[in-house]
Amino acid sequence: MSAALAAGILLIALPVAFNTAFALLAARFDYPDVLRRPTHEVLERFRAGGSSLVLPWWGFAMTALGLVPLAVLTSSALTGADATVLSLATVVGVLAGVVQLLGLVRW
Repeated sequence: MSAALAAGILLIALPVAFNTAFALLAARFDYPDVLRRPTHEVLERFRAGGSSLVLPWWGFAMTALGLVPLAVLTSSALTGADATVLSLATVVGVLAGVVQLLGLVRW
């Protein structure tokens, strides 16, 4: 599979997966509005949600991790672009995915 095809598939699949997980969290956990409540209340509601809440949360977090291969594949697929710009964009894309993942799994 070429880098362009793989990047294209991820560009379609990641937003669908992200929005699906986000919708599940919004329906079951009042996400992201719940984050404006006191920490002890948020953590209590999260714990009470059990696996029906933890699984969508991990799915939501894994969509952030999907940004890492997307950044690399997109950079590989863009032939003829300036190498410095591609390298910078790849680093920023990888860092964006890692930071987003870390922000979500800290809960």
